[in-house]
Amino acid sequence: MKRLTLLCLSIFIFKFSYTQHISFGLKNGITYYKMRSTEELPATVTFNKAVGLDAGFLINASFKKKLGIQIEPSFVGKSFQYKFRNNSGNNSFYYINCPILLKLFPTKPVSILLGPELAYMAVHDANFKFRSNLDLGIDAGLSFLMGKRIYLAIKYNVGLLPFSKAYTYENTNGNDVLLSKFYLQGWIFDFGVYILN
Repeated sequence: MKRLTLLCLSIFIFKFSYTQHISFGLKNGITYYKMRSTEELPATVTFNKAVGLDAGFLINASFKKKLGIQIEPSFVGKSFQYKFRNNSGNNSFYYINCPILLKLFPTKPVSILLGPELAYMAVHDANFKFRSNLDLGIDAGLSFLMGKRIYLAIKYNVGLLPFSKAYTYENTNGNDVLLSKFYLQGWIFDFGVYILN
């Protein structure tokens, strides 16, 4: 956790020392995530998307008219639905996220977002055997600036590090079946306001 904070802070200081304009704001929104497996799952096991919430800050730096950097430290809920034979429910994972996004402006109100996302799992309600609380992902999306302060964004995040270890379960024939590692991926829909612009 300390390493993640120091890395975000170091990038913030380095990048923002060369900026022409800096804006600060607040954001919140919803997430729509699912769990991804590297192998095909048996028919007795299914995973579906579920809704979560996120809230955080907007730190935006413009270098030129067509280029900028946006850092979004936030607290994000990533949830999914599961069904295992006759059991079903939701699992929720709450991350401290730090996306570091390159912003390209093809037109003035619209920007393309692309960059890495560092994440630390702070809270969860699952019974998985976790490989690590840390995750590294890739974000890509679009943002819209309405006037000078209202910020809207849609992004897709793909987790690159497995959050669970491979494990076994007993299928309907009584045999143990090895399941693959699992990753999180999903949509993020944000609404924000730049307070200092």
